[in-house]
Amino acid sequence: MPDISLQPENPMFKATEAVGKEGESYLRNTDTEYKILNDMASRLGENTQATGKIKLFTELDTCDSCSKVIAEFAAKYKNIELEVIHNNGNRIIH
Repeated sequence: MPDISLQPENPMFKATEAVGKEGESYLRNTDTEYKILNDMASRLGENTQATGKIKLFTELDTCDSCSKVIAEFAAKYKNIELEVIHNNGNRIIH
């Protein structure tokens, strides 16, 4: 399915461990922010002059690992406006 970002085999931006809602720390390499931004980076490659806008929606506030990936993506692709919106932990689909 071309419109789904899968877990990257060779991620440009690395996931780290972060605390989950149960208070346990685990590697955040399955989080959507991590997968989507690595997918976009693999498509853009070294085209750091690319322009555009990404509006990234997540139900939960971003964890420390995803916040780091977001910052690294924004630093590499400075001409891409990246807006992250979260739904304060309210699930859309139950």
